[in-house]
Amino acid sequence: MQFVTQTKFPQRGNCFRACLATLLNINIDFMPPFEEQSDNVWIPAKQWLLYQGLTLCNYHSSFPPDGYSIAVGQSPRNPNIQHAVIALNGVQYFDPHPTRLGLEKIDRYWRIEELQLENKVTPGSSNVYADLGFDRPQEMLEKALTVSRIKTKVRNLGGYDVISQFKGIREATRGLNLESICRGNFRNVEIEGLKQVEKKLDELSKNTNSDPWEQN
Repeated sequence: MQFVTQTKFPQRGNCFRACLATLLNINIDFMPPFEEQSDNVWIPAKQWLLYQGLTLCNYHSSFPPDGYSIAVGQSPRNPNIQHAVIALNGVQYFDPHPTRLGLEKIDRYWRIEELQLENKVTPGSSNVYADLGFDRPQEMLEKALTVSRIKTKVRNLGGYDVISQFKGIREATRGLNLESICRGNFRNVEIEGLKQVEKKLDELSKNTNSDPWEQN
């Protein structure tokens, strides 16, 4: 794990983004400035994670999650400011602030988890996506899960250049930029189109020794 130090201070600091960058092993500059998009930084962060096939699950301070998580609580520099640090098994592990002072107290934990469609639309659940501004949050979750599976299948089959040689794949992706979709640009793509792509990838995977479609 490569620890990432926050780069913005103080009121609109990017400590939460630094924690996400650490846990996801991503350059902090390649992530959206969540802290500038909402007073509740977890909302835009959760929306961005949705496109990665991930979510943030909220845990009360009395019931910390196992493994790595993001602990949020009172900053030691200002009691009126919330700060975020990396926690391990509920214990403060790394503070992205250069002082490394940690939190005065922990109010909650956020743990990054893979999307599980059946767990999402529950009244009162911290995982409901309707508050992210999607008209059909359940459909968006289904899209995210489908794209996540497509990405894995494309990788297992050798990548975009390999699968694009097959007529069936080209037909299923006509009008779609599959590589762009797998980077998270699928909000306006119909779910049926994604399912058709996944079906063709499944067929290709089962018939790797005898082409199911013409090449070229």
